[in-house]
Amino acid sequence: MAIKHKKSRREIAFDIFNYFLMAVIMFVTVYPFYYVIVGSLNDGMDFLKGGIYFFPRKWTFANYAEVFRRDNLLNAFAVTVLRTVVGVVTHMLFTGLFAFGFCRKDLVFKKFYWLVCLIPMFIGGGTIPYYLLLIDLHLTDTFWVYIIPWLFGFWDVLIMKSFFAGIPDSLSEAARIDGMGEFALFFKIIFPLSLPVFAALALFNGVGQWNSFFDSLLYNSGTDRYITLQHLVVLMLKEAESDKLAGGPGGVIVRTTSESVQYASIVVSTLPILLIYPFLQKYFVYGVMTGAVKE
Repeated sequence: MAIKHKKSRREIAFDIFNYFLMAVIMFVTVYPFYYVIVGSLNDGMDFLKGGIYFFPRKWTFANYAEVFRRDNLLNAFAVTVLRTVVGVVTHMLFTGLFAFGFCRKDLVFKKFYWLVCLIPMFIGGGTIPYYLLLIDLHLTDTFWVYIIPWLFGFWDVLIMKSFFAGIPDSLSEAARIDGMGEFALFFKIIFPLSLPVFAALALFNGVGQWNSFFDSLLYNSGTDRYITLQHLVVLMLKEAESDKLAGGPGGVIVRTTSESVQYASIVVSTLPILLIYPFLQKYFVYGVMTGAVKE
């Protein structure tokens, strides 16, 4: 039979304070994005009057229609989804295998590899030399400019290496005695045991891939075939700023503004990531418990 503990006044006051503090933090965190949604669903000219905080005053989907009217929107969306999926998978595979090999105590030239990977983390060649390098590698105006430069990240290697170090060496030794090769050891033992760190890093890299537009702007400016969704949003915002406040293209009176179109484009570009996050949240919780409990 469970014994009920009667809380004291101090404990009750502390709980009330915690609930209030958490409610304030949640409101401050969630409200900006909620305000963007409200602005995207409100008439653009009416939104300029102000006074809209929690609900649209004049409901409309004209802002989203303005976003979806672009002919190359679906192509940009497909390119962004493809670069995110392929980029995350290849990055996690390449970086994970490197971290797995880097954990080997008998790795030859380990200190040399450490210096080669560590120095570029703090010292870079700059944008122009990097752009010239991509030209020499024939990566500009191609889809692979989104994938190959993202293959390796030494910071992720350090995080994976620290996680792999917590896996008992006896598992790997037993697998090698049974005749298991290094690739089979990685995919059948190390990877399943390291799902929390792989899921966390995959989410961070996925958000980075999804939100990236600078590489599309610089390295794929010569073609519209590989333009990303974020790059297209930037172009739409520039167009909206130039002609919507002036009464619309061709003198047609419209009810959208650059600000309302901007809010709609933010929702369209952010919503997919928000929908994916809940499926990966359990791995964050599991990762925290794994790192906190020591026996």
